[in-house]
Amino acid sequence: MTLRSTSAVGAAAKPSLGNSAQGFELAPLAEGSLGRRGSGGQATITRSIRPAMAIDVSSPPIDIPPLPSTLMTVEEIGGTQFVRIDVAAVRERQASVLADPLCGLADRHGGKVTMDLTKVAAFSCAWINVLLMLAARCKAKGGNLVLTGISVPAQHLLKQMGLAKSFTIV
Repeated sequence: MTLRSTSAVGAAAKPSLGNSAQGFELAPLAEGSLGRRGSGGQATITRSIRPAMAIDVSSPPIDIPPLPSTLMTVEEIGGTQFVRIDVAAVRERQASVLADPLCGLADRHGGKVTMDLTKVAAFSCAWINVLLMLAARCKAKGGNLVLTGISVPAQHLLKQMGLAKSFTIV
C-alpha cells in the first residue's frame, strides 16, 4: 500500500504572494475594460492558480482492504441483546458500518444492549461517537448500554474525557 506524492519544484509551482496575501496578485486592468475608473490607475484581484503538490499518477492505486465478513455477533440473553464486536480495531469505516445496525437493535429491543469489546484493541473517535449515539438511543428507549471487556487504557481515556458516565462499564 503506497501513496506517493511529488512536490512540484521551482518558483513557478508555488502560489504567488506578489503584492498581497493568500496567493492573490494585483494585475492592472487592460485598456478599455469595464471597471471602476480611478485617478491612480485601476487594478483587479486575480487568484493565482498553481498546484502546490502533484500526485504521481503512475504509482499503483491505494489498496484498501475489504471489511471482514463478520464485524459483530448478536445473541439474546435474558431479554438483553448481547453484542460482541469481532474486530481488533474499530476505525471510521467500521464505525460507520456498525452504527445503523446497533441503533436499530437498540430501537427494536427497548434499549437493552450489552456490548463485549474484549477483541477491540484500538478505536477511533468515530467509534466513540457511535457509542455515545447508541447510549443515548438506549436511554431514550428506557434501557441502558453496558460495555464489557473494555481495556483499562480505554476506560481511563473515557474517564479523562468525561464520557465514562454515558455508559455502564463492567
